[in-house]
Amino acid sequence: MARDHRRLAAVVSLDVAGYSRLMGVDDSGTLAALKSHRKELIDPTIGEYGGRIVKTTGDGLLLEFPSVVDAVRCAVDVQRGMADRNLRLASDQRLDFRVGINVGDIIIDGDDIFGDGVNVAARLQEIAAPGGICISQSVHENIRNRIDTAFVEEDGARHLKNIDHPVRVWHDGSGALAASAAPSGPTSRMWPDKPSIAVLPFANMSGDAEQEYLADGIVEDIITGLSRFSSLFVIARNSTFTYKGQSLDVKQVGRDLGVSYVLEGSVRKAGDRLRITSQLIETGTGGHVWAERYDSDLKDIFSLQDDIARRIVGTIAPEIVLAEQSRIGRMPLKALRAYDLAMQSLSLCRRGEYAHDRSLIEKALALANDAFSADATSVPACYALAEAHSEMAEYARFREERPALLERAAAMAETLRDLDPTNHAGYYLIGHAAIRQRRASEALSNLRRAHELNPNDCRTVQYLAWAEFNLGLASEAREHAELALRLSPRDPQRYISHWAMAFAAFVAGAPKEGVGWARMAIEENATFFHGYGILAACLAESGDAEAAQAAIAFLRDHDPIYLRDRLAGNHYFGIPELGTRFVSALRKAAGPLLAEP
Repeated sequence: MARDHRRLAAVVSLDVAGYSRLMGVDDSGTLAALKSHRKELIDPTIGEYGGRIVKTTGDGLLLEFPSVVDAVRCAVDVQRGMADRNLRLASDQRLDFRVGINVGDIIIDGDDIFGDGVNVAARLQEIAAPGGICISQSVHENIRNRIDTAFVEEDGARHLKNIDHPVRVWHDGSGALAASAAPSGPTSRMWPDKPSIAVLPFANMSGDAEQEYLADGIVEDIITGLSRFSSLFVIARNSTFTYKGQSLDVKQVGRDLGVSYVLEGSVRKAGDRLRITSQLIETGTGGHVWAERYDSDLKDIFSLQDDIARRIVGTIAPEIVLAEQSRIGRMPLKALRAYDLAMQSLSLCRRGEYAHDRSLIEKALALANDAFSADATSVPACYALAEAHSEMAEYARFREERPALLERAAAMAETLRDLDPTNHAGYYLIGHAAIRQRRASEALSNLRRAHELNPNDCRTVQYLAWAEFNLGLASEAREHAELALRLSPRDPQRYISHWAMAFAAFVAGAPKEGVGWARMAIEENATFFHGYGILAACLAESGDAEAAQAAIAFLRDHDPIYLRDRLAGNHYFGIPELGTRFVSALRKAAGPLLAEP
């Protein structure tokens, strides 16, 4: 019997994500772009690292490298290069590659290679995120502490298609985070070490779309009540509400969000009567833990919410002491009308379209003012009024009014804090205003207090990370940005956490890592100009002048006020030397563009 020709090698499998769809839209343009990327970036990079192109498969490549470290470095450089090239293109013209890397025994047959080492690499490529890299445990063992790209391990070994043995899988930054929302399940960072729950949007059974805000408000209050328990891990509203209106498989939701329990239900309002149904489901089995129906007057809505939350806590975390359970209570309201108006206002604040339609946020502010007029001691009314001013201050359309808006938001947040010192929202909103007013130390103290009161609030954690990196606390900022991604893995605003990770890397002196996080922020929100700012700074410090200048050019063309403000030295850093370094990096990135009109 002829003896197989074998050797140990690093195998790289690479393809274009969504290639068939892109070809269907513009076959000639897609093919030309692929050829251009290969000629100008991919093939030269492969050669530089000593790799061999074994074969091509339309949109894919199979590569062999004698060095595992060189194989990974090549993949990282290709992905970074593609991110730079994509930065200059419209979203519908971009090509994103997925890369899988394995090291193992391969069979040589002429110029081709076969075997388990090849098959595993191909399967890893299939589960990699667009723009991401997925590697096996054997690869990670060879590259540990030898490259500047961090990889995150999935929780438990993965059973890959047509592979007869489980494989421990690692993702780079983009791959790990994208995997958190993928059907294959969350990474090890996603699984909490405490009882975990997601409260899904309740169905509005009233037959009146105008009552949607009430169902949403009830759910948000339940989430807030549960979030105050440090012994629970509660997924943020922004992630759970992405499922609104969908027919759901709770087992899949559990895998997507990394939780053991899901609460779902419905709300029906008829006159002043209210019916709430709720059911707690274990995601591992899909079995019902309990189900309950509540019928009462609308005025008893607060006791209903508390009862639901207490039943959840008593079921999934019975070790929580009664003293902590008492924290879930809220101050009684004098006016139900104030609560109703506040819920309508907050519903508009959550929609986000007001970034383009000023009338919506102005309506939210008017409703909040009406709520406060109805009852100036109403905690929800104060919260809605502070939130509306804060949200208005966030967007460029209100830039000239921002100082006054922030002052008003802070004042109402202080009123909220004084009314209910146990409510995290008051401290959060004071901290949010303070950081926008460039008072980083004051922001930090208030946001830390908000986090103590509500350890599961994603927005608090995001802005806490912001305050921390502005004060040079890079490791703390990274920890809290990662926590925000765990708390809300499907959050439409997760780009804020990616941006915080980029800044934390910049502060820590790791600009190359910062580039990756900044690009992820921009991919999530192409109009998030803060993302382009930190991208330019990190690229400049990494020595990539051309890409840095492209990021600056984008800012110059799309938000020149932001760019002028930062180049003039206006920043949020509470430490002068960090601010000087950031502005210097931006000026270096701008280069000759500073002299252009």
